[in-house]
Amino acid sequence: MSVFGPVATQIEDGIGVMILDNPPVNALGHPVRVGLLQALDALETDATVRLILIGGAGETFPAGADIREFEAPLEAPLLPDVFARFEACKKPVIAALH
Repeated sequence: MSVFGPVATQIEDGIGVMILDNPPVNALGHPVRVGLLQALDALETDATVRLILIGGAGETFPAGADIREFEAPLEAPLLPDVFARFEACKKPVIAALH
């Protein structure tokens, strides 16, 4: 298992599993956005990974932006940049919502 801030990864039978753990609602704040990109880079470059599965720890899949950042200056990476990076991934990426 590897940990990138609030994002943990592991590889199971060629599936790169990425779990976001940012209670209480897995909001996509700056540390999560950074962790997502680091985890995606690591899994995408791992030759043993065929596809990537994203899930949320606890009871919630990521619920959106972190409201604590609404009044703060924007910090890269921005959410659209993170989404664009996932869309550009050379491996299939699947979200597992619960």
